[in-house]
Amino acid sequence: MGNNNIYYLAQKKSNYKNHQYRRDRFNKRRFLIAVFLLIVFILFIYFIGFYNRIVIVRARYGELVDGFTTKALIVRDEQVYYSPVSGNIELNLTEGSRISYGQRVMRVGDYSLINHRAGIISYATDGLEDSLGFNSINELTPDKYNKYKRNYKQLVNGNYLNKGEPAFRIIANNMYLVLQVTTEEMERYWLNEKVFLKAPDIKKSLIDARVVNKMVFDKKALMLVKLIPFVPEWLNNRWVEVEFIKNIYRGIIIPHKALFKQAEGEGVLVYNTNNGKIEFKKLKVLERTKQGLIVEGIEMGESIIENPSSVDYGKGV
Repeated sequence: MGNNNIYYLAQKKSNYKNHQYRRDRFNKRRFLIAVFLLIVFILFIYFIGFYNRIVIVRARYGELVDGFTTKALIVRDEQVYYSPVSGNIELNLTEGSRISYGQRVMRVGDYSLINHRAGIISYATDGLEDSLGFNSINELTPDKYNKYKRNYKQLVNGNYLNKGEPAFRIIANNMYLVLQVTTEEMERYWLNEKVFLKAPDIKKSLIDARVVNKMVFDKKALMLVKLIPFVPEWLNNRWVEVEFIKNIYRGIIIPHKALFKQAEGEGVLVYNTNNGKIEFKKLKVLERTKQGLIVEGIEMGESIIENPSSVDYGKGV
């Protein structure tokens, strides 16, 4: 009987602990749910306030670049000369040097190779000289554009050259870039238009170029531009990263979003720091680029509303 009582008391105690444990878990879960809902409510209020917040920016004087960054394909007016014999080579000229007709370029064994075209010498080839030569440009298509693969080789003194292998290139003073663009972008340019290029590996700030051909294929297009100065840094390159620039505009700059339309025309909402009121100022848009607008009608440093849709126009901030 004593054993039964002990078992009964232990059972009662165990049931009490289990009940207490379940109640604590329930309270803890309810507390966590309440905290979660509170956080969600706070975030909701924050984001509502954030997206309705009035953003004030200052009109500034600066420059806007009308252009885009892209990868461009290099095409050169060049000719590859192949070795008529096999043997170890001895180079007679420096890579990238300008040579005239009739100069000895290299020796292959006991055989001397003489240049038959004035230009710039290179002992490097990538196997694309024929398919991407100047005379093959019209055969380019958007489908081929990204599929060219190089087999780059650079000869140095002492290399062994087999008969029929490329020995050297002679490059005329002409270099071109092919850019793939949309047909809409292509429509913004005309033949012989002067454009500019910037590249991270070129010391010169801007490279002058001209649009010399436009090839349109359905929704894609290829634009051929001729570099007005020959760029020696790209003598052996095939792909280069460039910033392609149609024009550079300077003036008072405002964001696109700040433009506010009224019955009397386009303008901006200006915050008057003296009386705390928001006023409409009509202006003239001189230039439009992806980065912003060049305008006339406001002064540098004026406070303008970047998000006019969030403003109850006519009241204070």
